[in-house]
Amino acid sequence: MIRPTTPRGSARDRRGFALVLAMIVLVVLGAIVGGTFFAGWLEQQIGENTLFAAQAAAGADGGLDEALSTISPISLVALQPGGAPLLLDSLALEPQVSVYRQISRLEGNLFLLTARAARRNAGGGVLARRAEGLLVHLLADSGTGGQIVVPLRHRAWVQLY
Repeated sequence: MIRPTTPRGSARDRRGFALVLAMIVLVVLGAIVGGTFFAGWLEQQIGENTLFAAQAAAGADGGLDEALSTISPISLVALQPGGAPLLLDSLALEPQVSVYRQISRLEGNLFLLTARAARRNAGGGVLARRAEGLLVHLLADSGTGGQIVVPLRHRAWVQLY
């Protein structure tokens, strides 16, 4: 004898399907939310690293500018071509940005002024670095009769690695 199917029997056969479907939907939504949080975290890290690199670059630029305006031409004349560089005072632009500068005589009246800046975290670890150089020479100052330090007119600035 053939039993007739009842709607009650078919509902009992589909009882576990809703639970499985709800679990699949929750897993998919969790993956979407997790991916969104990861993308936001990654963008925040990229922004912080860009900020740290910009701070190091500004430190190196500021170190070159400050050295160019305060260096004594008399101290440059005493340098030997190809000899040991003259170490200038280090700068602390912020509590986390430090700049180390030096100048060396390349030959004759040509000098290389370098600045190395580092952006550090609270523990002292380096987050970003930048090194830049500026080719300078001595020119006679018509007003004072002495010499002044000026950058070369063309291609004086170089990025060091």
